[in-house]
Amino acid sequence: MRTNGTLLPRDLVESHRVVSRLVAMAAAAAVAQLISIELWIPAPRDHMLWLPGAVLMSALLWRPYSEWLACMLGAFAGCVGTLVVFGAPPAEVGGVIMGLMVLVGLASWLLRQIRRPVSALEDYPQVALFLVIAVLFLPLASACWTWVLTRSSTLPDFVGSWHNLLLANSLSYLLLVPTVAALRRIRRHPERRPARSPTQIVLALTMLLVLWAIWARPWSSPVMEPLLTLAASMLLVWLLLVFGAAGAFLALLCSTLLCMAISSRGLGPFALDSIEQTTLAVQLWALGDGIMLLLLTVLAEQRQTARISLSGAYLRLADLTGRMLRVQEEERTRIARDLHDDINQSLASISIQLSSLKRNTASAAKEQIEKLQEQLLAVSGDVRRLSHDLHPSLLRYTSLAAALRGLCDTYHSSPGTRLHCEIADDVNLDDDQKLNLFRIAQEALHNINRHAHARHAWVRLAVSEAEGLLQVDDDGVGVDVAEAGARRGLGMISIEERARLLGGRSVLERRSEGGSRLEVRFPMRRPDVLAPPSVSS
Repeated sequence: MRTNGTLLPRDLVESHRVVSRLVAMAAAAAVAQLISIELWIPAPRDHMLWLPGAVLMSALLWRPYSEWLACMLGAFAGCVGTLVVFGAPPAEVGGVIMGLMVLVGLASWLLRQIRRPVSALEDYPQVALFLVIAVLFLPLASACWTWVLTRSSTLPDFVGSWHNLLLANSLSYLLLVPTVAALRRIRRHPERRPARSPTQIVLALTMLLVLWAIWARPWSSPVMEPLLTLAASMLLVWLLLVFGAAGAFLALLCSTLLCMAISSRGLGPFALDSIEQTTLAVQLWALGDGIMLLLLTVLAEQRQTARISLSGAYLRLADLTGRMLRVQEEERTRIARDLHDDINQSLASISIQLSSLKRNTASAAKEQIEKLQEQLLAVSGDVRRLSHDLHPSLLRYTSLAAALRGLCDTYHSSPGTRLHCEIADDVNLDDDQKLNLFRIAQEALHNINRHAHARHAWVRLAVSEAEGLLQVDDDGVGVDVAEAGARRGLGMISIEERARLLGGRSVLERRSEGGSRLEVRFPMRRPDVLAPPSVSS
């Protein structure tokens, strides 16, 4: 839009973006054409790759339609300019390249029309359509266009047979487009970025360098040739599993370029009697490995998507569980307060009334009133103990160590299991951590009383700078770990969820000296993002 002959700032930005896209595309196409020419130099009529078409398709598939013309003009200028520098006639080569760019544009438009919401890298129908359109029909049309147009021109010295052109185009699209797609997907979805350790990176680079060094040697024994090709395929599969599709296709692209350069000089496992046979062997090997890798990529991407979805479901479940536990604690607090403030006060009032009644009754009825008062006091004590179990007020006003010792004293006063406590003092924990640890110990002791038939139980709480440990042991009948894992009750599920909310994990196992052991290890500083539930037995 113009105002008084002056471009508006928005138009200037749009013009600048179009020009920058044209220049960038011209530079990328020129570099791609230079790499392709470098692979032609030993035999000008045997094309290994023709990369500019794949570079253009990689741009058109993900750029808005408003930038397509700039991309196509830039690619055309880069290709023609590079070929003219190397002595090709401008008019003839311009006609060939223009037709090729139009064919790439049509194929890219068709691929975008059939694109589905799911990523093409994890959808077999889209991969099949890509292979049919970009790896079969587009190269076939490009080869026929080039071969027919150059028969009546001075370009035959630069152009090989139609099947050579077909494989050079097919291989370029197969190697480059999936690589760009994988890199773009990682950029848009950082959670798909594989976790790479420095050791794995060094190991991958070392294996690639060793493989390339072995390829560069002259091999006279035909026995080694299939082993070398198989080693390359196995390495690519390992790279796919460790580094994802981007790493595997980058390695295949680099390996193919290096293998072509080595083989064109008569070295490596693909070097045959003539340069034509060598070129065909390298192209067929790379094409086969590329198709295999693309199909395996779909499986790997589907697996990674399922893993990410499962992790997200775990996180949502963790958030829901945390909210439910908080609501449960709030409800427990309310019930405990009602028991203490209402019911216990009512019981106290009844006891006072009974005392008044006892003073005004005959001696024969006083004994029955005293028994009623004793029962009422026992009920009041039970209500007070229930209120404490529902909401341990010690946690609010004292430390976790004091609350756990109070829990131990409560169990000391009950017959059956004798409880031993080894509790570390001065544990620096927040309120949620203290409450979760107390509930875990409380539930574990409840399970021991119900199921273990133990004479002794031990509660230990130990902490270091980085990690804390809550351990509950007993000398009872023990636990069948497999059965406990298959038939978990609500108590064990609560323990596992509270351990996970602490950022740790719970382990239930049988002690070697008899009985069972529950261990909960947790970081002293809770992580911001909780890991998915993980319970070991």
